[in-house]
Amino acid sequence: MVKAVAVGAGGGLGRALMERLPRSFEATGLTHRELDISRRNEVLSCMADHKPEVIFNAAGLSDVDVCEN
Repeated sequence: MVKAVAVGAGGGLGRALMERLPRSFEATGLTHRELDISRRNEVLSCMADHKPEVIFNAAGLSDVDVCEN
C-alpha cells in the first residue's frame, strides 16, 4: 500500500479525491481545521508524524472577494 495524505480533504476537490483514490492507497484526509498549510512548522510536524509517500494538495480558497484582496 502507498501511504498518502490528502490536504484540503474537507473541500469539494478533496472530498472527491478521497472518494476516488484506489484501494492501493492508505490515505489520510486532513481538513483545514486539522492542518493549516499556511503554518510551515505545523505542516512539517504533521508530515513527520504521518510519514506519507505521497501528498495530494487539494487545498484552495474559493471566496472570490478574499482572493482579490
